[in-house]
Parts: sequence; C-alpha cells; structure tokens
Amino acid sequence: MKNILIFVAYFLLGIFLIFSFRQLTETINFHELNSPLPQFSFSLDTPPSQSLQGAITSLSGEVEWQSRVATEPAKITKPRQVQQGEGVKTLESGQAMIVFPDIAGIAVYPKTEINIIQTLPSNILIGQNNGAADYKKLNGNHLSVRSQNLLVKINQGEIMISVDENKPYITVNVITGSVTVVYNDINFITKLVDVSPGESLLFRTDTKRITVYKD
Repeated sequence: MKNILIFVAYFLLGIFLIFSFRQLTETINFHELNSPLPQFSFSLDTPPSQSLQGAITSLSGEVEWQSRVATEPAKITKPRQVQQGEGVKTLESGQAMIVFPDIAGIAVYPKTEINIIQTLPSNILIGQNNGAADYKKLNGNHLSVRSQNLLVKINQGEIMISVDENKPYITVNVITGSVTVVYNDINFITKLVDVSPGESLLFRTDTKRITVYKD
C-alpha cells in the first residue's frame, strides 16, 4: 500500500511539473511573438553612403546607362555620374570612358556591358560578361573585375579584358603591372594564377582551364 501511495505521489508531481513547464513555454513564446521585429533600412534608389562615385567622362556612338532601379538601360548622349549598382552598355558603334577619380579609369569598347557591382573604398568590383574593356588602376585601392567564372584582381597597372562572343574564351592582357586571377576548375577546386606584365591569360569557360603566354 505504501508503495502505491509513493507511486501516485510521484505521478501527480510529474503531471504538475509538465503542466507548469508547458505554461512557462507558452508564456515565453507569446512574449517572443509579440515583441517588435528589428527594423532594417534599405533603399534601391540610394547606394551605401560610404560608396564611391564615378563618372562617364566621355562617350561616342550609341551608349546606354542603367540606373539601380531600372529594368532596362536608357540611351545617353552626354557625360553623367555613375555609382554602385548601375551599368553602362555600349552598342555597335559605342565607346565610353568611366573614371573613378584617383582610383581607376575604364575604357569601354563597342558591344560591351559593364556593371558597377561595388564601389566601397576598401574593395571596388566591376562586372564584365561580354565585350572588351581596358582597366587602369591608379592607386592602392582594391580593384577587381568579375567576368563570368573568372575573377581578376588588378594588383597594379593596366590590363585589357576581352570576352569572345562566339567562343568560350576570356582573355586577360597585362599591359603593365600584374594581376592575380581566381577561378574554380572543373572539379570545383579554387585556383590562383599570377600574370606578369607582357603576358596574356586565356581562360576557357567550358573546360575551366587557363593558359598563360607571352605576347
């Protein structure tokens, strides 16, 4: 009889503890759900305040500019400012010069599209998936170009990047200075290759292979 009473006592205590824990959990969840959510401020119209601004300083032929919020580029006929999140596109006869003062100059040749991905002082990143463009680094800021599956870090100097329209080729010509290119090979292993002045690099986007040769 004594054992039965002890079992009943522990059983009732267990029920009490379970009920109390459930009430506490529901109270905590209620407070969590009714607490205000954190507020985030983000605007497509305005880039980060610390990002650098550049400008299309000269242009000729058919040149288009795309704002941060536009879905299609619009034709432009005169110089204008450019900023992070915008794009510049040259058509058949178009050419343009993009300048970030004391940082970089980008000569955009016909049938080329340039995307200004990031312009933070610590890291400037440009996107170029077609056409040809000449990049000149003017100071110590980090300047890189992402071209399809290839990332080109310009250590110093001037380079030309060309993306073949008809073949799976990306060519990087190092005119002065040097670059470091980063890519994933066919086995998704990250590779780094340094290219010196007077050398060119050919990257095949289909086989993920690189060839470096003297000009």
